[in-house]
Amino acid sequence: MSRLFVRLWFASIALSVVGVIVHEVVSFHFWSEGQYDNEEQLILPGLRDAARQLAAAQGEGREAVLAQLSEAYGMDTAVLGRDAIPPAILEELDEGDGISYWFVTDCYVVPIPGQPEVFALGPLPPMAMPDIPSRLAVVALLCLGFAAAFGLILHRLGREHLALEQASARIAAGELSLRIDDGRTLSPQLVSAFNHLAERTEHLVNSQQARLSYVSHELRNQVSALQLSVPLLADTADGDDRARRLESIRGELEELGEFINELLAYSRLESVDEPPRKAQLDLEPVARDLVAARDPPAGKSVALGPRVASEQPALWAEPRMLSRVLRNLLDNAAHHAVSRVELDAWGHEGGVTLVVDDDGPGVPAADRDEVTRPFVQRQATPGRGHGLGLAMAVQIVRHHGGTLAIGDSPLGGCRVETWWPGDDLQDPT
Repeated sequence: MSRLFVRLWFASIALSVVGVIVHEVVSFHFWSEGQYDNEEQLILPGLRDAARQLAAAQGEGREAVLAQLSEAYGMDTAVLGRDAIPPAILEELDEGDGISYWFVTDCYVVPIPGQPEVFALGPLPPMAMPDIPSRLAVVALLCLGFAAAFGLILHRLGREHLALEQASARIAAGELSLRIDDGRTLSPQLVSAFNHLAERTEHLVNSQQARLSYVSHELRNQVSALQLSVPLLADTADGDDRARRLESIRGELEELGEFINELLAYSRLESVDEPPRKAQLDLEPVARDLVAARDPPAGKSVALGPRVASEQPALWAEPRMLSRVLRNLLDNAAHHAVSRVELDAWGHEGGVTLVVDDDGPGVPAADRDEVTRPFVQRQATPGRGHGLGLAMAVQIVRHHGGTLAIGDSPLGGCRVETWWPGDDLQDPT
């Protein structure tokens, strides 16, 4: 990194020197043209009057007028015949404003009214050349000043990049919580991006560690159950008992397969950064089909609420992700409900609010954030689960730019409320 900044520093000095030299050459060229412009502003207004004075004077009077003009302008004066003037200059005199600069002789010429002659003033005095040593000294001071300022900036940037390198090495060594202070920095966007990357890395690593621990525990339990069931099956001679044990093993395998599928689905959701491919969906038929496909336990019902049918809200979402959210919320609610689960939705604040209510025991306010985390299960209701359904719903809703919140249901149990933004909208809160 230090070599890179040294190269940049020398490159900046070289560019500044070249730039100043080019500036000097160009400025000298335009300065000389500017001097001619200034001379024209001082000289030209009186040339026509001088030509008229010469037209009125004859003989010795004309010589006296020429002497006066020469003394007034501080330059030589002369009256020339038109045959002594190049055709191009004559054409310019006839077609222009009556005054022309004759480059070869370095003088101005103007026609004398009513006579085949022209008045010539010049050659012009030599230009005052710039003081080269002084200008080079100024250039050198400018280059040194620029190099010093640029060197200070590069030095500070070098320290910041060194801090980034050291922080990267420490994070790679295991200090995942390390962050860089972006309060006083020349590159706050770079520091912010680094901190975001570090935060994302810490989250993914911690999530993977928690997932690995939970998966190991679950697999060990289910493999242990299978290891116990297989010997018992081998020792069972009764046909009915053998069938029951086979059915139990089949159930364990199905649950294991379901767990693996949910784990893979959650891992894919957690690693996705690209925005979902949204489409405008009519929510009522989607919700109706999902409700009809549910198979709740005996004594429980899953139904649509009144507003989703009456308002017919349209929702912007990726269809498969929306279906997974609704399935997870409905199945989770049916698992905890006493007898009733209800799905409802309505348009609200530039998007759609979608709620799932149940009449179960509800979720205490202190536990509502905890239950949305992966692998967290409530122990109040019997039955096995993997703690991923609600966590996947949270990931999908946030991926769509919406929100998910847990509250109290009018049915007496839990309400899971999600807000889905309209096309290109974000959470209004």
